[in-house]
Amino acid sequence: MPRPFLLQSRSTRAPKTNRQAAEWLVLAYLAGDNDLEGALLEDLAEMERVGSRPGSVEILAQMDRSPGHDASKGNWSTTRRYHVTRGADPRRISSELLADLGETNTGDPRALEDFIRFGARRYPARAAALLLLNHGSGLAVPPEMDSARERRARRRRRPLFRTTRERLRESESLHRGIAYDDSSGDCLDNLEIKRVLARAHRLLGRKVDVVGMDACLMTMIEVAYQLRDHAQVLVGSEELEPGPGWPHAAILGDLTKNPAMTPAELGATIVQRYIESYRHGAEDATQSAIDL
Repeated sequence: MPRPFLLQSRSTRAPKTNRQAAEWLVLAYLAGDNDLEGALLEDLAEMERVGSRPGSVEILAQMDRSPGHDASKGNWSTTRRYHVTRGADPRRISSELLADLGETNTGDPRALEDFIRFGARRYPARAAALLLLNHGSGLAVPPEMDSARERRARRRRRPLFRTTRERLRESESLHRGIAYDDSSGDCLDNLEIKRVLARAHRLLGRKVDVVGMDACLMTMIEVAYQLRDHAQVLVGSEELEPGPGWPHAAILGDLTKNPAMTPAELGATIVQRYIESYRHGAEDATQSAIDL
């Protein structure tokens, strides 16, 4: 299905390391506590078809699962952090388990901040790509998922999949959102994402090189403008994404073969591979890389 529409966990701070800096660090934040759980497990399997190239391209994945949508691969429902390694069996997760964080809320900015901090300390790199995989709502967050509001008893949830026009008409908020967490009834709005990226900017000592939104509706010009001070390149779809989302194996395969890619080159590669993956299908697809 389409992807319309980034923890209150114990500390998992990574110790500083003397590890030699890789060319790229890829941080994949898979917010799967919703009806995309199965699709995001498939995305993780695609990443494992390539896996990290130590010293060259390091890939970390943090995935929160739902207790009710998909029972495969151990059927755990907590949040796990992995160093993505190559695996040949898509029926199981082959990556190195770095931490089980317990139940988390992907809509809490602290969850994403902790993940970025861990990755930057444990796997230093000359360039970093932050990928957010989930539903995206572009210009509006439904009121019952607006984390900027006072937490209160929520009305019956509306379906996630309505037209953009309906969401804009019915929403009282113009915050933008991604990383929806059904268990917590929360998501990251764009102001929260901006603050997370500002902290990542300070931590890395430079802008985040690529921010990738494997979600619907997240490269509207308003979103790009919000993130411009703390990221170099934004990649995503201005329209709805088909359920399979990005072809992660093809994208990471290109990056590991050419780790000297610039942020602009990686952004263009993502767009090209994405369009190729839907070229012969029946679904419409659009993807953009924006120099912020």
